[in-house]
Amino acid sequence: MLPRGLAAFLLICSLTAAQDFFNTDSCGQSLGCWSFPTNCKPKTCHGIVRWKLEDDKLFIDLQAKDLDNSADVGRYISVGISEDAIMDNDTVIECVFKEDNQVNAFISYNDHHDNVQLFDASTNLLSIDSAARHDERMMCRVVLDYSKLNKVQEGERETVKDVRDGEWVLIFAQGAADLKTGEKYMHAYYPWSTQELVHFCQDCDQSVTVVEKTFPQRARRMRK
Repeated sequence: MLPRGLAAFLLICSLTAAQDFFNTDSCGQSLGCWSFPTNCKPKTCHGIVRWKLEDDKLFIDLQAKDLDNSADVGRYISVGISEDAIMDNDTVIECVFKEDNQVNAFISYNDHHDNVQLFDASTNLLSIDSAARHDERMMCRVVLDYSKLNKVQEGERETVKDVRDGEWVLIFAQGAADLKTGEKYMHAYYPWSTQELVHFCQDCDQSVTVVEKTFPQRARRMRK
């Protein structure tokens, strides 16, 4: 049986209503943005990440092409917030698309080559505003509320980066997941990552940064 708090968290996320996909019209004006490949149009971008910090709340929008046409597998899209592009010691925001239009949002942590979902941090800090998957695209909008960070268990709290301070590399990954359980599978491609540092701030010149330099994605050599 799931812990009571986690069960409630998953239920709220599974009832999220589908919304329209978003564009980049507000990028550089009221939102910070990263779309890739560079100079892509919203409908053809491999992925788009948008963000805005308001007081203690970080609003994050994720959108991506649906690269898998299979109806018998789930999907996930995620953005890692890292000090480098090595996928180690990263805080990750992820949305997992399951059967019956269920979408779950989690905070997770990259520890070397392992990714660990942080259930207590997800329950206390993260909420999902909307999500959609159709027409070969998928998106989700989430809110990370740092005002509740002191409610998170100490072991998990130490792995959640406070992005309001510092400069960060963004790492975007997506892949398949178990349709019923939402368990994520290894992504078949090395993730996209920003080639320039990102600031999450409210009243600074970098608050509406538009990332222009991206390290390209390449195929991952899968182990036999």
